[in-house]
Parts: sequence; C-alpha cells; structure tokens
Amino acid sequence: MKKLLLVFSLFVSLFFIFSCEKNQNFALGLLPQEDLVNVKLVDTFTVSLKTEPFTHIQSNGMGAVFFGSYYDPLFGYTKASFVTQLQQFGYPKFNDSCTVDSVVLIMKIDPEFTPYGKPYNSVPVYVYEVKDTLKPFNRFYADDPIDKYASNNLLGQGQFSLYEGGNDTIMKVYLDPSFGQRLADSVDYYFYDENARFNEKFFGLAITPGPGFYDAAIYRFTFKIDFEDRNFQEVLHSRIIIYYHPDTLPDTTMKYMLSITQIANTHFTLFEHDYSGTQILDSTIDSVAYLQTAGTRIKIDFPYLYTLNNQVVYKAELVLPLAPPGITYETSYPAPETIYLLAFDKNDTTQRPILLQDYMNRKTGEYYGAKLNINQYKINVTRIVQAMINSDTALNSSTSYYLMDYNSSLQLSRAVINSGKNSIPAKLVITLSKY
Repeated sequence: MKKLLLVFSLFVSLFFIFSCEKNQNFALGLLPQEDLVNVKLVDTFTVSLKTEPFTHIQSNGMGAVFFGSYYDPLFGYTKASFVTQLQQFGYPKFNDSCTVDSVVLIMKIDPEFTPYGKPYNSVPVYVYEVKDTLKPFNRFYADDPIDKYASNNLLGQGQFSLYEGGNDTIMKVYLDPSFGQRLADSVDYYFYDENARFNEKFFGLAITPGPGFYDAAIYRFTFKIDFEDRNFQEVLHSRIIIYYHPDTLPDTTMKYMLSITQIANTHFTLFEHDYSGTQILDSTIDSVAYLQTAGTRIKIDFPYLYTLNNQVVYKAELVLPLAPPGITYETSYPAPETIYLLAFDKNDTTQRPILLQDYMNRKTGEYYGAKLNINQYKINVTRIVQAMINSDTALNSSTSYYLMDYNSSLQLSRAVINSGKNSIPAKLVITLSKY
C-alpha cells in the first residue's frame, strides 16, 4: 500500500510540474474536476505568517534603478540610492589642448513607473565618484551601505522634484568640470579603445539623497535605449554631457557624451529603511504580516500538516488576502502586482534563496509569481504540501518557505497580508483523498 501511495504521489507531482509551464497555470488546479472521482474532502488549514527582516537581496542585473526618499505611514522611511558604471559613445577624441566648460548629469525617469510617495516635495541629490572598480560579474546587494562604493570625491549636488502640473521627465545635476577635464587631459586613444579599459580609469557614479530621510518620493530611472536608432545620441535618455572648447577656439562649444544607460553596465540599487515608531518588526503582532522589498519577508508555516497521514493531495492552494485598503493606505502605496514564493535552507549562512522548480519555466528561465487578484494572492502549493505529508517533516524540515520580492523584478511596493488571528486570515485549502 505504501508503494502504491508513493507511485500515485509521484504521478501527481510530475503532473503539477508540467502544468506550471505557463504563467497562467500558476494557481490553477492540477486535474480536471471530472477526474476527482476519489476525492473524500476539501479542508481548510491554518497558515502561520511571520514578518522577518530581510534586506540581503541581489539588486544588480536589471534594466532600471531607484532613487529618492519617502515616508510611508505604516512602513516608515525608505531611501534608495544607486551605483552605476559609465560607458563611452564611441571613442573620446578631445583636442590636444582643450578646456572643459561644464559637465551635466541627466537621468531620465522611467515613464512606465509612477513615482512612489510625494513627487512634488524635493529630495537632495548627491553625486559621488565610485572609489573602486565595479566587477560586472559580481553580485551586488541592496543592503550594502553607500559608503562601500562612494568615494569622498563629491562631483555635484542639487535638488529634485516634479513640479505639480509640469511634464518634467529628467533629473539634471551639474557636476564639477574637473571630472570632465580629467577625462580630456588623460585620453589616450589606445588606452580607451574599449569600455573595459575605460572603466579601469573611471569607475562610475554613486548617486544618493545623502544622509537622513525625506518625505518626498522615490523614482525609477530606465536603462533602456535603442542603440540601433541612428539618432540615439539625440534621444532623451540618461547620460553625462561634457561641454568643452579647444583652447585655440575659445568661442566655440563642443560636446562629448558618456552613457549610463547600457544594460551591460554594472548598476544596482541600495535600499535603506527606518522602521522606528512602526509595528513592522513587532513580534507580538499576529493579525497581519508585512512585506517590503529589501526590508522584510514573510515566513510561511503549515502547522497542522503533520496530522495528515496516507493522504493524496489533488490540490493545495495558499490563499493570501490583503488587509483592507482603508487601513493600509494602499491607495497611495499600492501592493505589489506580483509576489514570489521562495525557499531557504536553514543551514545556508549565505541566505541565498532557492528557486522552486514548480514555478520556473525551464525553457525561458522565467520565475513565476502570484498575481494580485481581487485584493488577494493565490499560490498553488500542491507538490510542496504532498512532499511534507509524505516525509512527515512539516515541522522539522531544513527548508523554510517565504513570501518576498525576487531580484529579477525588483519593485518598490509593499503589502500587508492578513494572518493568524485576523477575521479573514490567510489559509491553506486542500482537496485530498485518503487511502
């Protein structure tokens, strides 16, 4: 009988894996309704959700970065800084003797992202030169301090906000002309014949709101540009423009541009949170759990699965309702469109998330998340639940499961999910049959 149970469980598990090949199957049942001929019951189980601090999320490898600072009535202050390499547009060929007149940093706001917070309040902008080489194949994490990358060389500073009723789409900061002069004075065609060599001399920029927090907004800047467009240098995009003139022609103006928009650049966001005066990390809160990018994650426990023996699970669905928008300020600070279920090995000190094969497209490498639908998330956890029942390790497994953001789709939004003693708590709905 035990062998029959294991064979049947394996069949159900394999069916689930192949059923997850498409994103729209993420939270659907495993078998057609007419096939559930041996179902004995549909039962609902309590789910335990616990908020934990978690800031160590990889933040490089994406086509965008975040910048700014805002205040959330529930989550307190959040600040975002970013670090990026520079790239050349062609090869720099300054005249033998020239003078740099000005250097301007222009950052283009991502038009597909709505600023988070109060975009009409200004936030300081500090631009530092990076103090060491950024290795493109390294992992960079959101909880690194800005001082790890920023040198003491402050290149420029200013203020930024969106003017109410205006159509501003760029952040502009004037940098110290000496930065451009250094480049002009040191240009060697053969030394800068490729960007890798250029980045050994000019490491990049670290851009931050500076010390402290501000009740303003956080913006996303895109790193997307069509380099096949012959006029790409004239298109409005993030870049540095160096204005200069040959010393023999003092009344002329010439310019050279450095790119910070190429996806091949090493670039990453650094997040900092201040939860002072909030309940985010209050362990006595048992009615809701809090999820925030590079700030918190939610640990999931299924405390009563150990009571199930000799059960075949046809479907197990994790239902995660959001707390009412009226008390979570969700109108101003919306919940993420997608959340992700990941696993962690309790014995792994690196705290690197484990991607679950059930939610991965083996052809594209895409990792599927649960979409927000009618104020709740639903996640099909059939294979996980069946494995817990089979091995009877629901309480002592070395693997822990978490809800969190995933670095391939870094997002700024946060969620408040009902838990434990809430009147509408998270729950696990299982359709099963007993042998």
